[in-house]
Amino acid sequence: MKKILYSILFMIFFFSVQVAFGDSITFSVTEEPYIPNITGKGSNKPQELQIANFDYNQLLKGDITSASIEGQWWGKSIGSISKLDLYLDNILLIDFGQYIKGLSRSEKKALKAALKHGEMIEFDIPIDPDDLADLADGQAALKLVGKPKSFKNLSIEDTTLSIVDPVAPTPPAPVPEPATMFLLGSGLIGLWGFRLLQNRFLKPSFQTEK
Repeated sequence: MKKILYSILFMIFFFSVQVAFGDSITFSVTEEPYIPNITGKGSNKPQELQIANFDYNQLLKGDITSASIEGQWWGKSIGSISKLDLYLDNILLIDFGQYIKGLSRSEKKALKAALKHGEMIEFDIPIDPDDLADLADGQAALKLVGKPKSFKNLSIEDTTLSIVDPVAPTPPAPVPEPATMFLLGSGLIGLWGFRLLQNRFLKPSFQTEK
């Protein structure tokens, strides 16, 4: 009997903790960026061009705790793509100029060889915690910044935005913390009362008849 009571109390406590705190989930949204070929006089003036939009409004249930973005890129000319920047809303993802500048001579040589053979360069970029608030509205735009005449030298494959949300998509009905403690306390009091009754009424008597 005691084992059953202990088991019931443990299950109540475990369920209450799960309800109170919830489970974190990770979901991803993948988009195929589109980079148009812009010609004419305007192609020589720096522009900010939206090339993809991530819509995760229906998936987001709570505050974002972490996020990252990954994908692949390829370029025809290192000189041209070095003048481009890739943004997610106002979050700078890749400054191609700084990226290339930070490579060693051997790494630059390897990069040129890889791009020459059509190899894609992978990227997996964590979003800084200070920038997570910018993603709170449920949508984020992938933007290419630079002179449009250089856009044709860059190709970006499917890009995935991954987000960790601390609230499950279909959480159980929330139970306030005081109610959780009340359930636990009531169970312990009930167990204590049961022990008293057991000792008083169910204890076998060893008195002999006079």
